[in-house]
Amino acid sequence: MTVIDCQPCGFKHQHPWPSEAEVKALYEGEYYEEVKPDYRKIVEEDADHIRLWAESKRVVCERILDGGSAAGPRAMLDIGASFGQFLAPFSDVGWRAVGVEPSHVAAGVAVEKTDALIINRMFEEISNEELGGPFHVVHMAEVINHVLDPRAVLQRIWDGLLVPGGLLVVETSNDFNPLQEAIVSLYDDVRWWIVPDHISYFDTVSLAGVIEQIGFSIEHVEATFPMELFPLMGDNYRVDAATGQVVHGKRKALELNLERSGHGEDRRRFSAALGQAGFGRSSIVYASR
Repeated sequence: MTVIDCQPCGFKHQHPWPSEAEVKALYEGEYYEEVKPDYRKIVEEDADHIRLWAESKRVVCERILDGGSAAGPRAMLDIGASFGQFLAPFSDVGWRAVGVEPSHVAAGVAVEKTDALIINRMFEEISNEELGGPFHVVHMAEVINHVLDPRAVLQRIWDGLLVPGGLLVVETSNDFNPLQEAIVSLYDDVRWWIVPDHISYFDTVSLAGVIEQIGFSIEHVEATFPMELFPLMGDNYRVDAATGQVVHGKRKALELNLERSGHGEDRRRFSAALGQAGFGRSSIVYASR
């Protein structure tokens, strides 16, 4: 598989692109059984940590919205809702929540786990009227790197899915970042983050850039803990699954313990500093319409 640094696009992507039929078959088919068979187990085991991040996103969204023009009862749309893990923290506090998820397996779990409306189809095949917008927040986590046309998805959100002053929240893998490249050099490693189901590849700068090109204004940037630090400190989880479990546990413990000790705001400031520096395993961009 070839990945090119596409200057006209402003981000890296597969070349050639997969077909629309291939993408549809993958995500409506056996994605969670064949490509990510352990993902549901991971979501369940990491439930507290995922909940922490989902609630933190809601807190950031509410702060930005409260300072702008969006007020009153709120609604959010989660594109690529997976098992509903990012919907529940919004619906549990009174937001009207809608999730779009093409996998019948994941959508079935999301229906059981949340009070949100779950639409089990490809986002591109659902009308705005069916979605029930406009929304105060449109959220996508690990989605923009899987779609055929990231700009088209972002443009549709801009055109008709957000209220004026509403927020787009996009999280995706922070790939080809300096820490990854350092590991490749240090260990003579392959670029392990290049995988067949990732069509496009963003870092913090290119993600913010393509969002701004649509017309959005960047309000806040943050990043998750840079797991690449561990191999650079000698704990190379790339070659040892047991080490991977240990360092993943350390990352979760750090963030959960900061929250439990009353230092959630410090954790958020740390995440924002990582985002500004361009480090972090995933980049999260909040942008207003």
